[in-house]
Amino acid sequence: MTLAFADASDRTADWLFAVARDSELPVIDGLVSTRDYDRSRMTPDQVAVMEKARKYNARAVFFEAGRHGRAPIPQALVFDVRDHPDDLPGSSGGGEGVRPTRVVA
Repeated sequence: MTLAFADASDRTADWLFAVARDSELPVIDGLVSTRDYDRSRMTPDQVAVMEKARKYNARAVFFEAGRHGRAPIPQALVFDVRDHPDDLPGSSGGGEGVRPTRVVA
């Protein structure tokens, strides 16, 4: 996976917290929104993963960069916990102003 950084301060996991905080996903190489992905730029296997992720109400799919001419490999589905609050015992889905996010690998 290759990340494009504007400066050294961006080399933290802040992008992961931005997934939870913002309505739009951060621009990270390999992170693909299930809402507005471009099927024409994906292999049939990638499209199948994206459709399955959408069916499960995942917010995004995180793909590992392709290697040796092979297509990128899906590594994780990203969910908004507020969409699945019953998955967290004793939780109503998170705090004010923050979108709790679950990454399932």
